[in-house]
Amino acid sequence: DKSIVVYYSWSGNTRHVAEVLAKLVGADTYEILTVKNYPEDGHETALVSIQERNSGNLPELRGELPDLSSYSTVYLGAPIWNSYLPTPVEKWLELTDLSGKTLIPFSTSQGSGQSGYLNDLKKRARNPKAITEYKDFVFPGNYRPDAFTDEQLKALFTEWLYSKSNE
Repeated sequence: DKSIVVYYSWSGNTRHVAEVLAKLVGADTYEILTVKNYPEDGHETALVSIQERNSGNLPELRGELPDLSSYSTVYLGAPIWNSYLPTPVEKWLELTDLSGKTLIPFSTSQGSGQSGYLNDLKKRARNPKAITEYKDFVFPGNYRPDAFTDEQLKALFTEWLYSKSNE
């Protein structure tokens, strides 16, 4: 029962969360990368992503897409942009068939927009066998990936991943 953590990270927060999660659950990782980088300013990036989303002109991805054939579980993580999936993840989902996979979504945010994110994901994910309980990791307003220690993240993961297995 192999797992992979697929993630997109704009500021490094989602990368940190994804790496700790992958170690904890023994999963491989795949980082979604874009050909063109987004602005370093969050407001500018939000404007670019709104233009991409509205025009349907999603960003070009860099590198090979992962071969998911040997994985039964796909953890998918990304920041919340304008209450939605970031456009690089939209593009990845457009190119990816999740048939037979269990999709476990998580996001990083400043604390808003989770419901839009999950609804967006459910609309865009193609053919997953199941989408499990979703978790948002709220970072304080500093955007710094070191806002949580690895130990704090492990405690949050344990609470998230194992609470539903005991229900």
